[in-house]
Amino acid sequence: MKHLRYFSFCYPHAGGSVTNLILPSTFSKLYQMQTISLCTGVYVFYSDGIANLIRWRHINTWSYWPPVGRMKSLQTMHHFHGYMALRVLEAKREAHLAMKKRVTELKLTFHSTTDPELEAEVLEGLCPPKDLQELTIDGYNGTSYPRWMVTNQHPDAPEQLQNLVFLYCGLQLTDVLKDSKFFTHLLNLTIKCCKWDRLPENMERLVSLQSLNIFSGVNNYGANKMGLLPALPQSLRELRISSWNCVLQNIEQLVCLQSLEIQGCDEIEHLPKLPLSLKEICIIDCDVLCRTCQDEEHQNWRKIQHIPGKMIMSGCGT
Repeated sequence: MKHLRYFSFCYPHAGGSVTNLILPSTFSKLYQMQTISLCTGVYVFYSDGIANLIRWRHINTWSYWPPVGRMKSLQTMHHFHGYMALRVLEAKREAHLAMKKRVTELKLTFHSTTDPELEAEVLEGLCPPKDLQELTIDGYNGTSYPRWMVTNQHPDAPEQLQNLVFLYCGLQLTDVLKDSKFFTHLLNLTIKCCKWDRLPENMERLVSLQSLNIFSGVNNYGANKMGLLPALPQSLRELRISSWNCVLQNIEQLVCLQSLEIQGCDEIEHLPKLPLSLKEICIIDCDVLCRTCQDEEHQNWRKIQHIPGKMIMSGCGT
């Protein structure tokens, strides 16, 4: 067993049930271990000795792994790649993320502090590697976003990011920097349950953006009104808005837009003029829009007639 390099565990479970996997303390003596794969629904528990394993190459787990904040040898793990999830206030600066050059997906989770200045300091020190492709920032309430995100002055900032998710973040991202290396290749942006009252300024600078998803306009995590929809990049192909009662505008200019979804937006009463490029529109659980888009006498009905695929659905059905 001492030469074991691959460990996989999968257990059938129903619905949202969870299976607890307790790794014995002897697991920490498998010094050649490189790959661990745990299926969805398996939550792993481990001993502190797991920090002795520094040869990880592939980690696929549903729960957080490894406990990087406790790994004193973590800075030597330059060959680590794949998905990494950090409880940020545990990891702090010990993670040396910029040195993990093969990490392509990263989730940074806060939620465990009431000190905004500390959160800002920690996030500033957790600059991801240049080739990172997917980043999720969860529960961030710091005083500012890091230089590696909002300036071009950080030499190690990510330059290949394609997917960015803000989840339960209290601090608003105010602007998109001109010629930003961080945002240059961004394809998908998701903002979910954040305490934001508006989208960032200069969204049109996201010249590669294809998909914008705004979920739950903050869904009881703050106000669900963000005012006017700002000018968006013309590269956009998909726009999804859920429980976010904004004033729709500037959509006609999105000449590449193919899919528009509006869900749970009861205060939106009027559709703007929609681009001819639209192939599908989906309106779900919007009191006014669901009614008027099916009323042949209403202007909302006329505005969607050029769209091939239409789905209008209320809580009681179509």
